[in-house]
Parts: sequence; structure tokens; C-alpha cells
Amino acid sequence: NKLFFFGDYEATRPRESTTTSSTLPTQAMRNGNFSEVVQSGKAVRDPAGNQPFPNNTIPASRIDAVARTLVALYPDPLRPGIAANYTVNSPISNNYDKGDVRVDWNVRGTDNIFWRLSKHSEVEPAVLTLPSPAFAGGFDSSTDGVNTGLSWNHIWTPNLIMSVRGGWNFSVFRRDNPAAAKGELLSAKYGIKGGNNTLPGGFSAMNISGYAGLGIGASNPVDRDSQNRQLAGDLTWTRGRHMFKMGANVLASQNNIYNMRNEVGGWTFNARYTGDG
Repeated sequence: NKLFFFGDYEATRPRESTTTSSTLPTQAMRNGNFSEVVQSGKAVRDPAGNQPFPNNTIPASRIDAVARTLVALYPDPLRPGIAANYTVNSPISNNYDKGDVRVDWNVRGTDNIFWRLSKHSEVEPAVLTLPSPAFAGGFDSSTDGVNTGLSWNHIWTPNLIMSVRGGWNFSVFRRDNPAAAKGELLSAKYGIKGGNNTLPGGFSAMNISGYAGLGIGASNPVDRDSQNRQLAGDLTWTRGRHMFKMGANVLASQNNIYNMRNEVGGWTFNARYTGDG
């Protein structure tokens, strides 16, 4: 009756999927031919003079080399038409683990010690709405946490009891570019300028009105951890009909945040100057 052990472990592996419909440029659009949008009452204009391009077709000489490279990253549409022409059923594969260990030790009649350790882990891979290398956003994320505590109770005399407790709590959240990016310097690879092109897997987001976006985005990576260290103790003294209790508590908090938000950059294109996208 002196030493007691307890432990548990729990693993959860949810496997789900989500269906997303997107609008992708057709093969003709990727070559500059937007005649298909005439049916919707649009005319693609030349931003240099605000006049419609003949036959709603952008001359090949006017298509930027980087834009030509990026538009080729889109997968082919899965159905005809110029709206909601691509559907993907993306897997959601998350892993959750947690466990606890506890030990109680009755050292002697005047002393007992208690120790506990709890740990949890969450891993959530990116859910991509477009396959690599188009991506259309997404990130891998993980959360890990550890909590431990130690307590010692001692009876000095029948009317003088001491309790000392210590604890440590640690949690870290990480977010990074999808594993499918394989750590490549994608913005640099595709010739995108203006952002930090040295981050592994970094790919500037391209937000295009009316169409699915390209790239991963400017919010990765993130590494954020927090810690609390605590030491507390109290002394209880009973004398006659009176009880006196005194104690102290010391708490040290620490937060470390590494956040590369917006360093990769993002681009937004709308129909203000061209009439489409």
C-alpha cells in the first residue's frame, strides 16, 4: 500500500473527406482566348487603352512569361463549361494522440509524494483544394503539449502540515507549407518577385477573381510555443480552535513566437482593368 501506478493512452485517427468545386480557366483561356466569356456578357479589355481585345483574345506577345508559367500549373478542367468545372474530393487525415502517467508514493506515515505527466499531440496535414503544384492555399499544422506536476505533503507535527507543489506546462503550435511542396523555393522557381523567396516551400498566393487561386500563401511558417513554470507551497498550523494558513506562489510565463506572416507575399487580380479575373 505504498506505491501506486496509473497510465493511459488514447489514439484517434479520423479519416474524412471534403468536396470542393472550383472554376478553372479553360485550355483556350490559358492561351489567351476568352471568347467563351462572351456568352456571359463580358469583354476582355486591353488595360493599356481600355478597349476590348479583338475576338476577346489576348495576343501571345502580351502574355507575361511568369503568368504563362503559372497558368500551366492548373490541372485540366474535369467537365465542360467555364464555371465550377473542377471538383476534387480531398482527404482529411488527422492524427491525435494523448496519454497520462501518474505515480502516488506513501513514503511513510508523515510523507506522501504524487507525480503526474500528461502529453498530447495533434497532426493535421494540409487539405488541398487543388493538387500540387497549383495548391490554392493550405498548410500542415501540428500541436504538441506536455504538462507535469509534482507534489509533496509532509506532516511536521499533528498540528503543522506542509504542502509543496511544482508544475510545468508546455505547448507548441507549428504551421508550415504543405509537405507536397517538398521544401522547394517555389516562388523563385516560377520567377515570382517581390517577396521572400528563401523560405522552403514558399509560394506566393495568387488570388484571381472568379477563378480558383494559385500558390500557398503568405502565412507560413509559424512556430509558437508557451510555457508556464510554477512553484507553490503552503503551511497549515492548527492551535486550539484556530487555524492559520500561509503560503507562497511563484509563476513564470514564457511565450516565443516565430511568425513569417506576409513575407512570401500575395497577389490579387480582379476585373477592374480587364473585365475578367
